Formats: sequence, structure tokens, C-alpha cells
Amino acid sequence: FPNGQKIVLDHKDHLHVVFTSGDTVYYTSSNKNAKKWSAPVTVGLGKFPAIALDSHNSPHVLWTSGTQLLSSQLSNGNWTTPYSLFSSSGATVDAPSFAINTANDSGFASWTDVTTTSSDVSLASFMPGDTTRPVSIQRVDSAGSTSFASPSLALDPTGKVLLTWSRDGVVYYQERGGTILTLSQSPGNLAIHPVVDAYGDRLSVTWQEQ
Repeated sequence: FPNGQKIVLDHKDHLHVVFTSGDTVYYTSSNKNAKKWSAPVTVGLGKFPAIALDSHNSPHVLWTSGTQLLSSQLSNGNWTTPYSLFSSSGATVDAPSFAINTANDSGFASWTDVTTTSSDVSLASFMPGDTTRPVSIQRVDSAGSTSFASPSLALDPTGKVLLTWSRDGVVYYQERGGTILTLSQSPGNLAIHPVVDAYGDRLSVTWQEQ
């Protein structure tokens, strides 16, 4: 399950939505009361899209295609040519989560990359839409090939990156660069698919008990 946002609300109360049909990523948006929607348009080919808005209310989308994490933005009414934010050598890139800090339009993404013997949770910082700026990537956690459910990230009001994920049925949480905390205490390690969000000075992580 990809835990990245699929629907966001801009400053004018318009909704922006991404979804997939088959192996195609689509985008649509609404008017203020969400009674009218634009015709869906193709963003790119792949799966597991996640959407975020920058400080100008412009939508950016990340999604995966095989060994690549792709990105595109809506510019002057059209989606830009997808570019590769991250490319793995031999690993399947899966289930991204995505957020933009509108104070400076810096972006953050987290995902898993999986081979037949191992898997990783990674966290990247980058400038969405700027293909000339370097992407900084750090490995957050590593495990066996089937250990991870998709990570989820959010930003608190100060711009701090909050990340949660599950490994082998245990939910973990980390503020970027900080100590990894174990949140779940499920008998039999049955905790999966956590989602993190921040509301003012309150932080919540919600997950499923199998």
C-alpha cells in the first residue's frame, strides 16, 4: 500500500487528485465546491503516485516505474516531461511518500527499494521541478526482501521531516536524523502501514493491526 498523499487542497479550496488506471498515472482537479472536475490528463506511465503542492499552489507528482522514481510538475497548464529523481540498479522502487516545504519549496520523498534478498527505506531531499539541483539520499533502514510496508512522511509547521514505516510487523518513527523509535507493541508483531501527520503542535501516527 502506498501511503503518499493522493489528494491535496490548495489555498483557493480547489482539490488536486492523482490516481492510476492500469499502468498510467492521471491527474484531475476540482472547482471550489468540488462539484465540477477537470477531465483527467495523463501525467506519465507507472504506479503509486503521490502529490504535493508548492508555495504557488502548483502540483508536483512522484510515482514509480520499475527501478525508477519519477517526477513531474504542472506548468502553464501542462505536465512537464517526467524526469528520474532516483534510479536503482536492480532494485524495484516502490510506494513513495512525498511532501513539499512551502517556506522554501524544498521537497522530501521516502520510498522502499527491494531486491530478491534485501530492501531499504530511503529518504531524499531535493528541489521539485529543478532537474539541475542534486538529490541528497540517505538510507533510513534496511532488512530482508519482504520486510517493509510503505513509509509515510510529513512536515511539521517548522518544516521538520517526520517519517514512519513498518518492518517485520513493527512500526518505527524518526524525526529526520534523530533516534529511531519503536511505536507499536503488538503481540506477534502485526503492525503495518503506518501514516504520519502533524497538526499544529500535535503529531499522530496511525497504523493497521493485522
